[in-house]
Parts: sequence; C-alpha cells; structure tokens
Amino acid sequence: MVAKGLAEGLVGEEGFWGKDSRRWMRDFMVSEDGTSGHMIDTTRRLWPDRQGMYTCWNTKISARDSNYGTRIDYIMITSGLLPWVKGADIQPHIKGSDHCPVYVDLHDEIVDSTGATIQLQDVMAFKKDQ
Repeated sequence: MVAKGLAEGLVGEEGFWGKDSRRWMRDFMVSEDGTSGHMIDTTRRLWPDRQGMYTCWNTKISARDSNYGTRIDYIMITSGLLPWVKGADIQPHIKGSDHCPVYVDLHDEIVDSTGATIQLQDVMAFKKDQ
C-alpha cells in the first residue's frame, strides 16, 4: 500500500490527505486551530500526541501484533457536547474482531457559567425509569 501511494505521488502529510475520502474526513473534523470543520474527534482531542492510535488491523497478516493498522473508528461530537466529555479512548487490548472498541464517557451533570447544575438526562430528554 505504501508503494502504491508513493507511485501515485502521495508523500508525507499532504500525500496522506491527497485522497478525496481522506480530505473529506479532514475537512469534516475541526482543525487543531479551530478554523474549519464541524465535528470534534473526542479521542484525538484528549490524546493529541499519541502515536499508533489505530482501531483496525488486517487479521490475515496478524497486523495487530505489531500495531500496523488504521484508525477508522471515531466518536465525533459537536462543540456543544465538549463540556460533557469526561473521557474517551480506544481499547486495542480487547480482541474479538479486526476492530477494537472505542468509547466516550460523559459527565452525568455539569455546572454552567451561571453556576446552575445541568443534568445530562434532562438535556438528552432521557427518563431514568426507561
């Protein structure tokens, strides 16, 4: 795959984003400087410098063992949900398929700028007894 990309002139960071589907994904996500995109990658926001954060591996070549994979599983949120995010991560140690679980953990409540406590269940129109 790398040889094919190089043959097509896809080199470095710009080369990676040279594919239409990848460029669409980049433009869909909020950039690091916040000037573009609409959705926030929760895991990358919390782990901005982590390398090798892959969520899918080729099982035919046992790529998971050497972490030779891709990151194609995301939890995207709008900026309005960002204060609710307590944590987000991938779980590559959990096996069962060629993908690993990804998750986001949300606060049950937050305090807004006026000091009022807001319950997640109220914002999400969720009733506890359901």
